[in-house]
Amino acid sequence: MQNLENIKIVTTTETLENFLLPVGEKVKIIANRQNKKPKSAGEEVCTITGRIIACDKRHFTIRMENTNLRESFLKIDVILGQVKVKTAS
Repeated sequence: MQNLENIKIVTTTETLENFLLPVGEKVKIIANRQNKKPKSAGEEVCTITGRIIACDKRHFTIRMENTNLRESFLKIDVILGQVKVKTAS
């Protein structure tokens, strides 16, 4: 079942300058839960796949297509070094 909600991710200017993402680009975002390190691989990790529908130097908004997002992940602060962004295959 696809989840087509929008999620706005707050990030640092430095983080977004490292990857200026065009609107319409399909991306996969993997983020650790804030202030927690995973105890094992795959634990406390949020994965979001979707298309970027808005982007500026501080935020980008994604229309989610597939996610394992749980309530504790509804607000994600993207901290430099804790988030990987890559084109989804």
